[in-house]
Amino acid sequence: MFETDVQLVMNEYLKNLIREKNFLKEARSWNNYTDYKPMCRVSRLQGINVIAANTPNRYVNLVSRKGLVGLDSLNKLARKWLPPLPIDTATGKYYDYFLKTMGGHKVPGIEIYQAQNLWDSSMA
Repeated sequence: MFETDVQLVMNEYLKNLIREKNFLKEARSWNNYTDYKPMCRVSRLQGINVIAANTPNRYVNLVSRKGLVGLDSLNKLARKWLPPLPIDTATGKYYDYFLKTMGGHKVPGIEIYQAQNLWDSSMA
């Protein structure tokens, strides 16, 4: 559930350097953090790493508005928070499954599909 750009905050929490309330705020935790809390607590107690793997939402949103070409405007520092590019978005089983998930309806703009694909590829 955590985005790649909060890995440092995650590491600080796991090493007991910051309190949970600071961790939750600065890591931009979701409303359903309670579902993830046991895993984070056990990891903290056992010294187990947790990888913040999700693409930052601001970049997923950028792609949903401008398509994958929107990522071209990001600088080198911002790109380090992205999964390896390029990602396949045009055709194939993933696209077919996405359409099926959308109720078989054609996606109004490829940008929505590309944004979902970016999000999913960072978690894969």
